[in-house]
Amino acid sequence: MVGLHDDGLHDDGLGDDAGVVTYSGSGQFGPHAVKLRQRQDLATVFAADPETVAHVFGALASPVRIQLVRALLDGQKTSQELRGVLDDASAGQLYHHLRELLAAGLVVQPARSVYAIPFSKVVATCVAVVAALDLAATNHQAPPPAPGD
Repeated sequence: MVGLHDDGLHDDGLGDDAGVVTYSGSGQFGPHAVKLRQRQDLATVFAADPETVAHVFGALASPVRIQLVRALLDGQKTSQELRGVLDDASAGQLYHHLRELLAAGLVVQPARSVYAIPFSKVVATCVAVVAALDLAATNHQAPPPAPGD
């Protein structure tokens, strides 16, 4: 958890790594238990290629694709199962959205007509959704509390 301190960013209980962004998570995703802790220094975050970041967030920038991602977090699904998630959308609509997720590397196709989120990306995918919720809920009118308040 990264917090604001009067002299900049500091790590809240995760060590003395000033200037580090950390996330972690674990859970049962389909038949597999997944646990991950990821750390990046701020220099790497600020140097990230804007095209790559925008491509990933662009792939997630659709309510339909978020529905597909949520379904795939529970384990791999066939195209027929995914059509059911979308209330029997046409095959063309489904494949349009899957192409975007595949191109961004968020989804893989382990077999014909079968789709999955790679296990190495399930926690990061959940973090992206949580971060979007946090960003949408942020109150921009009040400053953060001062340390010790």
